Amino acid sequence: MQTQTLNEKYLDRLFNSWQLGSGSIPPQSDNSPYTILPIIQGLINDEIKDQLSPIVVAQNVLINKTAEMALAVDALEEETKNFTKTYIENDQLKKKINNINKILSFKKLEAGWNGNNSEPFSSKLIEHALDFINLSNLKYQPSVFPTGRQSIQLEYEKSNGSYLEIEVFEDNYTMYSEMGSDAVEKGNLTIHEILGEINAFHSRF
Repeated sequence: MQTQTLNEKYLDRLFNSWQLGSGSIPPQSDNSPYTILPIIQGLINDEIKDQLSPIVVAQNVLINKTAEMALAVDALEEETKNFTKTYIENDQLKKKINNINKILSFKKLEAGWNGNNSEPFSSKLIEHALDFINLSNLKYQPSVFPTGRQSIQLEYEKSNGSYLEIEVFEDNYTMYSEMGSDAVEKGNLTIHEILGEINAFHSRF
């Protein structure tokens, strides 16, 4: 069956419209009261809608798919953030447990443990260091080392060479830091001040 051309399709629909509207074909006269322009315009509009219909459907499908993909990406980003947060928290928890065990092991160090005139670590110093390691707002666990000065040293170091050292004594804290060519040393700091120094150190590049 031969497909109608667009003009044939219009003429066919126009013929049907005339028959449905008046029951007969109107006379071909310039004085005819029957105006065909609105009918032609209506036919053109209908044809445009028919042609655009598949495109509109495809656009709606694409919009829905895009929205679904956006939601999936958001969900994936949130899941990644939660996973990263959990990983970091677990890593810090493992470091915390290791630090606690390490500090407790300092109790076994006897006089002259470093080959010099070093003394055993007092229970008060051990407890002071453990209290600091167990602080709930200590976000970053340090590396822990004993010293021969009746103190416990907490160290942070970055790949760029920046260095932060906290020294825990029985009743106070001191701090030493190196960042680039700058070296800073502070004594008799409070826990709040020490935590501020640690957070500031990790916030720098």
